[in-house]
Amino acid sequence: MSPSLPLHFRVTGRHHTLVILLLVGAVVAYLAGNNLFPLIDRDEPRFAQASKQMLESGDWTTPRFLDRLRLNKPVLIYWLQASSMRVFGSDGMYGTFSARVPSSLAAVATLLMFALSWPFIVGHRRALWATFIFATALMPMYLAKVCMADAVQHLFIAASMLCLYAVWRGTARWPTMIVLGLSIGLATLTKGPPVLMFLAMTLVALWLLNLSIDTPTPTRLISVERDSPRIFVRVLIVIGLALAVCLPWVVNLEKAHPGAILKMLGTEIVERGFDEKEGHTGPPGFYFVTFWVTYFPWCLFWPAALVQGWKRRHIPWVRFSLAAVIGPWVFLEIYKTKLPHYWLPSYPFMALLTADVLVRGIRARIVDLRDRPFLIGATVWGGAASIAAGLITVVPVLGERSWNDFPIGILTGLALVLFVAGVVALLHAKRLQFAAIVMGLGTVAVMLFGVCAYLPNVEALTLARRVATELRVIGATQAGQEQMIGFKEPSLAFYQGGTIREQSSSRYFDEVPEAQWPRWTVIDDKSWSGDPSDREKHPGVSAAKKARLILLKSLHGANLADGSARTTVHIVEKKLSPTTMP
Repeated sequence: MSPSLPLHFRVTGRHHTLVILLLVGAVVAYLAGNNLFPLIDRDEPRFAQASKQMLESGDWTTPRFLDRLRLNKPVLIYWLQASSMRVFGSDGMYGTFSARVPSSLAAVATLLMFALSWPFIVGHRRALWATFIFATALMPMYLAKVCMADAVQHLFIAASMLCLYAVWRGTARWPTMIVLGLSIGLATLTKGPPVLMFLAMTLVALWLLNLSIDTPTPTRLISVERDSPRIFVRVLIVIGLALAVCLPWVVNLEKAHPGAILKMLGTEIVERGFDEKEGHTGPPGFYFVTFWVTYFPWCLFWPAALVQGWKRRHIPWVRFSLAAVIGPWVFLEIYKTKLPHYWLPSYPFMALLTADVLVRGIRARIVDLRDRPFLIGATVWGGAASIAAGLITVVPVLGERSWNDFPIGILTGLALVLFVAGVVALLHAKRLQFAAIVMGLGTVAVMLFGVCAYLPNVEALTLARRVATELRVIGATQAGQEQMIGFKEPSLAFYQGGTIREQSSSRYFDEVPEAQWPRWTVIDDKSWSGDPSDREKHPGVSAAKKARLILLKSLHGANLADGSARTTVHIVEKKLSPTTMP
């Protein structure tokens, strides 16, 4: 089988049909329900609001979140999301859906690239299984459905890694080098230099793995001594293309905001390596632990895949896949700021190794997926997944006493338990191929039920959306007339219309003259009533100041920007004096 990466791909027959079904299914799964479940975490609403402001302002150079420059990430993701909002709409649920479209389509494009290129590297059967495994793993599905930069970045990193494989095998031609340069540039324009880390650490791990092999499989590697002029020219072409993609925006941004690029690199790359950002950190082994959740359900096969991969590391694509997993993993464990999705570009190579052990297990060429230790592990995996189902779906409902959410929580939890129980039963019955199909399709089905039925109907998760609805009903969408204190949920600004602003001090009403108060305020209960456990930090609004305010409504729910902590939010209005009354 040729190790080259051809530019013109050919798929025929049954493989062609299955690829089309897989891609159509991915489009449906990745787009379905994206307008229903709320913006989550802190980053997703920040991306959405910054993209919306870019569209409304017409400034396509400088991303902004409310009144602040947002230079956490380069500009490409904002261009894509703002363009999507121009097509599909930018308000309410339309805006939520529009902001998520680029991630979904980028994820589908990534699958298409894998489905077409991998057969020439690992064969049609392994390629199809690997694409299916990656498409249905939890982390890739999650990032395909949220409006962050990672799914778009991964499309370009995946392209650059495929080109790197061709370069390493000595089969890269000029078109491959051009694609490599463009993909590095686009990945950098999406989320900065992480693409260079993945390429470099993969090469380092490859070098070390090559040392562990007595007689490596012959490859048409480029000879540095013989081909140094050609190597030099190709490297210059790659660098030139990458710079050509990034430099126009960099130059324009520097003209508008001198020093912005250096500040971005220092804050987002260097500082993150030595200090945690926004609490995003973890102990050594962070990725090893979180992997068992983020690679669900295929983490079940990973121990066998890793063992078999090591045994078969003499095979070039196996060795490259091991390097693409191990090299970045070691670096990310050392890197101070940690988030589970940072390791996403290694997941396709986990999928390749998983597909290899799965295909060989189905063909009964190995016993790793049929022996007693594996079946015991599968039972433990099923039990752990069932416990997790209860913790995720039922316990929050009981803890919040949200009895209206109880039926949907029970249904979701039962669906997860029945799903994993069915998989374990099929594995014990030695129905490996059927079990693997159920694993993938079942995970997708449960995910779709979650985003289309469970999450939209858990009232606690929709607090920001409900507060924004109340503000819009009373007309609190006037620039300079709304603020939020304590409850600094970024998605509130997106749903409300973007005119609300944050106040840093919980003592705002007692520190600022009444004449300067905006008309409407969204304030959490700690800042309004005070916190008995910390009166110094949260003394509450004094009675004299409350007399000048009207409490319009109180709402209860989870503050998603603060770890989903339970909170009560009040909407208050300043009493208008006779001279200011309309």
